[in-house]
Amino acid sequence: MHYKRILLLLVSAATLLAVGCTSIDYSASPDYVGFYTDGAKSVKQTKKTDYKSDELYQTFDDEFVYDQDGNVIKHIQTQYTKDMNGRIDFNEYVITYQRIGDVVLPESAALNGVVYLEVEYDLLPVDNEGDIPEYTSVPVFYRKLFNLLLFQPMYETWTMDLGNFDVPFSIDGKFVESDNSFDYYTGFDNDSVLTTGYGNILLQRFYYSREKYREGADLYDDSALAGFFGMKSMISEETTFIFNWEVKADKLIEMGVEVVERFQNDLVMNFEIEREFDTAARLVNEIWTVFDSRKGEEDIKTLYTQELSY
Repeated sequence: MHYKRILLLLVSAATLLAVGCTSIDYSASPDYVGFYTDGAKSVKQTKKTDYKSDELYQTFDDEFVYDQDGNVIKHIQTQYTKDMNGRIDFNEYVITYQRIGDVVLPESAALNGVVYLEVEYDLLPVDNEGDIPEYTSVPVFYRKLFNLLLFQPMYETWTMDLGNFDVPFSIDGKFVESDNSFDYYTGFDNDSVLTTGYGNILLQRFYYSREKYREGADLYDDSALAGFFGMKSMISEETTFIFNWEVKADKLIEMGVEVVERFQNDLVMNFEIEREFDTAARLVNEIWTVFDSRKGEEDIKTLYTQELSY
């Protein structure tokens, strides 16, 4: 016992001696630090990002514009970066919100003046409260390609899900919600994603352009896409969700959704869900189809059907 105690003291003394002979300094990550605020009109964030200098460098500026009721209708964020030569550059993101009645909703996102994300809503004449029910789970399907260089097939997995997109809008628990996920390489992630609507305000169109984002940034940067204004997973140049809503038996009905993916060279993949309901607004039929412009206009594949009886 005495021997172990003496050994522990010797190890502790050696550790202190090693630390005492070591030069220690600190720096902060240049990433954006999120915060909750109510009524702030401007915010400036500075950080010590260099081990060799104690200077606090400008990293992010925020400007908030409010409507007459105190709701944020525009968020302007300037991101500053410093290159190896010490030159300061910046990107400006502009996030806008729209109002339908007394409700503030997401509208658009732009990078350096180029709009890369748009959201449109529809107001239906129905007395609905709360979330919009989902009729089926998130569609998942697979695509098989043949690699001419490797002379072997390649398989891709597709999920037609709004949850694939981390949007730069404030979480309200109704139209924008928190989505927690886990990745083997990056660990836990908490994103802001759109819902299909709330009450009688429905998502009609969602548009995201990776191409427009790059145009605004001038230089494609994966780290920027993974940050405050980013996306979780996308491989196409442009994606558009179009929802078809109707009112049947005084109920909100999602008749279908169309998802259009545009790739380089204007190749298009079109995924579509169509549903039928009876007079009591009960689902009776559903079909999923996919069309790939590389296969020709007549080559529409049926991926899934279901028929329900009551």
